[in-house]
Formats: sequence, structure tokens, C-alpha cells
Amino acid sequence: MSLSSKKELNLETQTGEVASAAGNGPSPDFRHQLGAQFDFSQLMAKPNGQEFFTLGRMNGFKNGKSRGVLAPEKRAIIDERIQMEEAGGEWKRYDEIGLTPQDMMALIKEGTQTPAPDLSKQIDLWWKERESDALWKKPDHPDFPLKAFNGKSGPTPQEESDLQQHRRRIQQIVDELKISEKDLPRLLHFDDFSRGTVYVRDYAALPGALRRLFKMEPDCICTPSNRDELVQFVHYAAKHKIPLTPRGRGTWALGGALATKGGLILDLANFEKTIEIDAMNKRATVSCAVDFQSLEEELQHHGLTLLVRPSNKYANIGGFCSVGDPGKGGAGLLAFSNGHIGNVVEKLEVVIPTSRDEVKEISRNDQALADFLGTNGRNGIITKITLRVGEKNDDEVETPVAVSFPSFRLALDFAKKLRDEVSADRVAFRPLHLEAFSISYLKALHVAETTAAFSDDGQTHRPRTSDLGQHDGLPERDCLLVVFANERECREFEKYALAFGHGIIVDHHGGHVLWEERFQPLKLRRRGDLLTSELMLPLDRAADYLDEMMPFAEKLGVELLPICYIMDNGEALVIPQFLTDRRKRFQYYRHFSLVPVLARRAIKKYGGRPYG
Repeated sequence: MSLSSKKELNLETQTGEVASAAGNGPSPDFRHQLGAQFDFSQLMAKPNGQEFFTLGRMNGFKNGKSRGVLAPEKRAIIDERIQMEEAGGEWKRYDEIGLTPQDMMALIKEGTQTPAPDLSKQIDLWWKERESDALWKKPDHPDFPLKAFNGKSGPTPQEESDLQQHRRRIQQIVDELKISEKDLPRLLHFDDFSRGTVYVRDYAALPGALRRLFKMEPDCICTPSNRDELVQFVHYAAKHKIPLTPRGRGTWALGGALATKGGLILDLANFEKTIEIDAMNKRATVSCAVDFQSLEEELQHHGLTLLVRPSNKYANIGGFCSVGDPGKGGAGLLAFSNGHIGNVVEKLEVVIPTSRDEVKEISRNDQALADFLGTNGRNGIITKITLRVGEKNDDEVETPVAVSFPSFRLALDFAKKLRDEVSADRVAFRPLHLEAFSISYLKALHVAETTAAFSDDGQTHRPRTSDLGQHDGLPERDCLLVVFANERECREFEKYALAFGHGIIVDHHGGHVLWEERFQPLKLRRRGDLLTSELMLPLDRAADYLDEMMPFAEKLGVELLPICYIMDNGEALVIPQFLTDRRKRFQYYRHFSLVPVLARRAIKKYGGRPYG
């Protein structure tokens, strides 16, 4: 039964269900642990403004000010839990033992060792240093964007009005598209948790101020399961001039799947998944929601394999075509031999965002194909892709080798020389993949590999970065990972590499370790939040760029962990990533501001361009 315009849509149903579900488990921001692993007194011992304003966010509720005093019975529960944990007992979340976020804030307040006047003085000084920056407006400023500091207990008249308008917008979608009560939970999500938490981030967490500044919270999330339903939503958004943002699995970390003007999010993760293999012509036709791993497994049954793959094997194929270089799409593994995914796309089916129900098929010889690759769905939503695939030779096994150098610059210089030699056919081998790893990245990866390692005495020990390479086999210097289709080519390359000199070391075991890690580029997130800026640079300018930006980042207290994918066209996909901690709110803002700086410098001085 469809909902008529006379029947009011009950928004409380979805909101209530989500709230109940959220109560059964921790929110993503509930990162702390109770007891010895979360030292409340130390947290407030050095209140420099950052820790002070971090507390409310870290404990998962909006108001950053603690209220009330910890009740004696709650204090007794906490003391008991601390004693049990110090004795090696089972750790439990505070909400599992009857404590609330307010109780935890009261406990933190008790642990504060700094007198209130000193704390207030330091906070005022912190704000004074940022008075001229619009992003850091003080909480009492009328335009301050962070509601977390206003201490309000209920919605303002304006917020109440916005809520009513939101209800009317959802009701209009339901009425006009004739969405039945049965299909409503499947097709639309408009609860606060989905809109304000799940769909305002991808693999990187964005600061709350930016989310509000750019209106990243959508009005509604649409989740079509087939092309007809998708066409309806696209037609509706175009007809009413509503911003529409397509989203795959959100596995990118640069905001391509985030709204910037509100509107509708078109979530394609649950779109129908179809795979058709044409083994004779070496073609695979898939729906946009199919991930690369599922397609690769199906291709192997036919003796075929993918020619281009992202570093995240569970990324959607439609999403990978939509991001990356405009006109070319995404690039990743095997980029040295096959380039961007646009090089192997034979045909696309796209839904054009117009007020007409328009679906087009665009083949490779059509110049319009480039309009839909790497453009984030602005010109049309990709629903089906036909890819050219390769033949898998069971007699040949991919053979990786790591070549380490005294410096990252030497690694990139060697990569450029190797690329020129291969392009001119002056060598008897042709690599499938070239990727440069900095020593800072390898050290961070080693620590991530051994994070939370427990010794026999039951204590947790943080690994020393000086232990690099002693256990996991990672190279101990800046290195270049080179992958070949067979061992013969690898042996020929080894002779070539050793003749290069400059103290290089050929490491077969390290190469295998790095190649095994190729599908886990976000393992570093075990150590914190990962931020990055992905850039396309001329290969001969990449080292100069990193030599300038790495010392600059250090001044902000950030260590860049760069890696570079070497492309087939003489360019490098440079990823100057770094770790931070979004729980330290204002430190995170400062670190986040480095992302656009990295991009602007590459564009203005080094001839680069944003990747995506």
C-alpha cells in the first residue's frame, strides 16, 4: 500500500529503532577504557585547551561540560572495576556496568588536578591566539558552528522549525515516489544516527565544524536495490533541483562520497550484484555494486584475471570508476603495466541526472565515456560496467622483490630510470607493478603490525620502532617494490638493479611481505586516524615535493608516511599520509588543515593535480 499525501509519515519509528540499537553497543567515539588503560587524572593534568574541549566528544555526547557530582555508589563500582582490571580481570565497557557518560565526566572532573582559574586562563589564551581565524570562533560568538559548546538542553525554535521542514521533505519523497510502508525502511533512511554519524564520513573522520560549514549532513539516504529504483531517485532529485551524492562503500578517505550541500545520499552498497563473464572475448560485465574480490574469484573459474585493481579489494567497481583522475578513473595495483581503470573499461551504463528517466550505454569509442570516469557521479551515475580482463597463466606466479635504498629520493630516481628503460624496450623484463615506500611508512606499518602485543606476564608492551624488520620481514630502508609476472623476469631485473650501485640491497623476502600487504593499506589505522592527500605528480618532481613537505609537516607535529604508485605514463600517484587522533579535537583540526596545504603546494609549484 502506498502512502498518500494525507497520511503523516511517522519519523519517530526509524529514529526510535536506531536509538535502541545504539544503546546496545558503543558509538564509534567511545574509544576509552575504564581503569588502568584510561588514566583520568593524567588526561586533565596538563589542560592546554585541547584536552579540555576533547572530553565531551571523546565520551560520545554533545555537551562538552561535565555536570553533577559522581554518586558514592557509582564511585564504588568504578573502584571495584579498577581493582579487578589491575588484578588481570575481564575488561568491560562502562555502560555494561551501569555507568553513564555523565558519570564518566563527573569522574574526570574529580581527577582534575589543575585549579579552575589556571585552567580558564589557559583556555582563554588558546582562544586569543586564534581570534583572527574564522574557523576558530569562540563558543560565545554568534556564528560559532559547534553546537557542542552551547550547553543547551533542548532544540531552539529555529532547530524545531528545521525539524518540521525535514519531515515535510521526507513526506514529499514518499508521496511523489509512492513508496509503500513495506518498502520504506529498505529504501529511505532519515534517522539522526544515519544522517549525522554514518554518512558524514568515509574512511577519514571530518571535524564537526567542517561538517556543518559545508552542510555534509544529508536530508535523507536513498538505498535503491535495482536500476528502476535508482532512476526514480535520480529523476526526483533532478526535477526538484535537490543535491544528489552517490556513494559506494565509502572506502576512500578523501570525501568523494560526502555531501557538501545536504540533499540526498544515493547509497549503492546494497544495489543488485550481477556478474557476466564472456571468456572467449575476455570481457566481464558487472553491476556497479560488485566488489573487485568477488569479480576476481569469479574470473579465476574461467582462467581469467583483473588487469587493474585498487588497493582495497572490497571496493565497489562502480565507485573505483567514478573516483580518481577525471576522464581516467581510479588507479592502484598494476598501474605501471595497465594504468588507470579507464584503460580497460569497454562500456558503461549510466543514469543521467535529468528530469527525464534517461539511461545511456556508452562504449569505448565514444568520447563521452571520459565524462563519467573520475568525476564522482557529477555527470551521471554508473550502474553497469564492462571491463577487459586478462588471461591467467597458471604456469606463471607473480614474483615480487624489494629494492632498498639509502634515501627515498634515490628510490624514486631509480624508479624513473627503470620506467624510461622499460618504455624504450632497452631491458628484457617488464614489471607489472612499481611502488615506492618511505622508511617512515615502513616503521609505522611495523608498529601497526605489532600493536597490542601481549607478553607472557600479561602486560601490554608498545613495540620499539628500532625493532623494525626483526619479526615481520619488512625492509629496513626506503625501498621500491617491483612485481613481475614470473621468476625469469625477476632474475633479469636483479642483475639490472645491482648494476645501479648506490648501495642498494635486493630483498626477496621483504618484497613478498610487502606484496602480501597490498590489500591492507589502511592497517595504519590501528594506531589512530589516517589522513592523506592523494596527488598526481610528474615522477621527476615527486622527490622534490616530498623533500619540501616532510620538514614542513614536522613543524606541525606530523610525520608524513609517503608511498608512491609509479604510473605507466611517467607520473606518480603520491600519497603523503599521516596519523592523528580525532579525540584530541583541536589538534585534529590543526592536522586536518595540512591536507589542503599538501595539495595546493603540489599544484602550484610542482606541476601536480589532485587525484580525485
